[in-house]
Amino acid sequence: MPARGPLEALESREAREAARRIACLGLSFHVLSYYVEDTGVDAGVEPLCSGEPRIVIHAASCVDDTLEALKRSLPRILGAPIMGYTLECVEGFGGEYPGFSQVTSMIVRLFSNTFYKPLSEASVTGREYFVVIGWNGEIAYGRGGEYEIRLPLIPAVAFAHTHPGLSCYPSAQDLSSAADFLAAGGLAEFLVSRSCTSSLRLLAPLSEEDYWTLRRVSGCVKGSRESEDYLECLAALNGLRTVAFEVL
Repeated sequence: MPARGPLEALESREAREAARRIACLGLSFHVLSYYVEDTGVDAGVEPLCSGEPRIVIHAASCVDDTLEALKRSLPRILGAPIMGYTLECVEGFGGEYPGFSQVTSMIVRLFSNTFYKPLSEASVTGREYFVVIGWNGEIAYGRGGEYEIRLPLIPAVAFAHTHPGLSCYPSAQDLSSAADFLAAGGLAEFLVSRSCTSSLRLLAPLSEEDYWTLRRVSGCVKGSRESEDYLECLAALNGLRTVAFEVL
């Protein structure tokens, strides 16, 4: 993208480095998910995302066949080219290394520190803007319509868009697109206004039950007519087990 307009700051070295680190963290989440599901052993992950990315699995046991299959399969599972990384496994796990929720919490923190300010400033223009952080560590961004953004489902680690008003709470469309984005392997979706940011992030691999809950909440929000009804619909998000809705 050319370095023009409200999101020019996303061409900075700081933004590019943050995007690469977010992609590295995202890969760490899926590496851990694949390894735990395939082996059934307790494990944590150590994302070493500065410089050349290294992802270290700390597990009760290291299974070479799983590690080899994981490295081959991950681009296909995510449906997109991924950044280069080194995968290692160290036997021994006492719970001291990050799990799923800690990894996505780090993604949220990096996003907030780097991307909130330019997106918040863009939100005052009256149009919606979007930012996508891909599995290859690259940033894509652009401008949507006056009131909404409609994009095809893009395989990515994180997706963000602005709300022109003060609210950073999700619309029915935001909730349904977040459900599909997370089901496709995405880890966090952000809504940014001039006053706040909200996120929907995974706490663990998305459960089918939580996917359908997000879809039901979307339908509830679409049918709400008063703010009290809307808030009552959103209250159902508190029951999600693998997804957290947070206002940052």
